[in-house]
Amino acid sequence: MDQKSPDQKSPDQKSAKPATTPAAEKKRDKRTIGEIRDSKKTGEKMVYMSVPDYTSAKWAELAGVDVAVVGDSLAMIAHGHPSTIPATMDMMIMHAEAVPAKIAKLISEQLTIPTIGIGAGVGTDGQILLCHDLLGVFTDFKPKFTKRFARLTEVAVAGISQYIKEVKDGTFPDDEHSYTVNDAEYEKFAAMVQKRQQL
Repeated sequence: MDQKSPDQKSPDQKSAKPATTPAAEKKRDKRTIGEIRDSKKTGEKMVYMSVPDYTSAKWAELAGVDVAVVGDSLAMIAHGHPSTIPATMDMMIMHAEAVPAKIAKLISEQLTIPTIGIGAGVGTDGQILLCHDLLGVFTDFKPKFTKRFARLTEVAVAGISQYIKEVKDGTFPDDEHSYTVNDAEYEKFAAMVQKRQQL
């Protein structure tokens, strides 16, 4: 019989690759204040994203967003206010709101520091969008400056709807998604139940 040494692998094992996350595939150095400032001279377009919580900040980091910031939009999506007006300095660090594209371009050309736009055209040194807006999570309304690059709410609702359907139909959970017990333990438990019923 053919035997393999411990360090030898079967063809299947050799072809198998361990699952990796984007973070594991490539470790990205954090952007520095100097790099952000110098982007004005180098012409590098910096990508900013407003993040209201840890999860969206993690998404931004894994995807390679240059700078994640906290904006006043969190008053709505994190605190449930009907607008951003109730946002306080305790809720946010930065506040910026609407500048026409032509004006933003002119301002950007006069400054020696990077300008970041939201709905202010491509003439700024970088762009920022709210994570929940660009992923299609917040759908109560769509601000003019927002482009939805994904429709996560539609995906989420479809998934939940399918979950509801399968529960109603009695097809979930099936054996694959249920805990099992060996026959001996089951019989022991059933005997205990029967004995209790006779009391």
